[in-house]
Amino acid sequence: MLDDREAKIVKMRYGIDGPKYTLEQVGEEFNVTRERVRQIEQKVIQKLKEHT
Repeated sequence: MLDDREAKIVKMRYGIDGPKYTLEQVGEEFNVTRERVRQIEQKVIQKLKEHT
């Protein structure tokens, strides 16, 4: 359902299997902007809502 990048972003943002990271920290990890991280996060949430 989620690709590897989406899953890792959600895990980092929500502190699953480790500490919580900010949008900026996640963006630095994936070499994208904070806004792009936020967009991906919202897309994942929508996917999860549709799947339930």
